[in-house]
Amino acid sequence: MNESNRIRSAILSELQRRGWSANRLAEDPALAGRISRAMVHEYLAGRHDLGSERASILLDLLNLKVS
Repeated sequence: MNESNRIRSAILSELQRRGWSANRLAEDPALAGRISRAMVHEYLAGRHDLGSERASILLDLLNLKVS
């Protein structure tokens, strides 16, 4: 599994653990002006790669570390 897929998988697992939808994450005020709602949905669906900087924003918001 490549790094992007590991990050996506960790985020999806954490969303499930918290009982959050992708929409809940995408609409979080901490993402306003940083990552669009559409981009979050495309990324979580595996249709788009965010790049490391934007993925780090999601990881930080969810207090996740991926090694």
